[in-house]
Amino acid sequence: MGILATAVTHPLAIASVPVANIKYRMPSLKKPQKSLNAWTKQKWRTKSGKPSTQGPNATGERYLPEKAIKGLSSAEYAATSAAKRKGKAQGKQFVAQPKGVKQKVKQYRRIK
Repeated sequence: MGILATAVTHPLAIASVPVANIKYRMPSLKKPQKSLNAWTKQKWRTKSGKPSTQGPNATGERYLPEKAIKGLSSAEYAATSAAKRKGKAQGKQFVAQPKGVKQKVKQYRRIK
């Protein structure tokens, strides 16, 4: 049996229960924290799985959530990656998506 929490260690405990069974309430997160948490769970990557901008194998592809990549056709992904490469060559860090791709990808980036 594991470590027990009693009324001495946890004032709301009525009987001795394993510590693993006690559920602590996490403080509520602020909107930016929720956004970062959701963003992390989206599994952002490139279609090839290679790095986009760093190292000798950099492809220049656009990073998107995994579900968005699966939702785009090869031509749509090529168009958005081409736009990203063109903007990068002009020294831009942030490059807008082509219009048709923008609407399609938007649903996958939405925080739920």
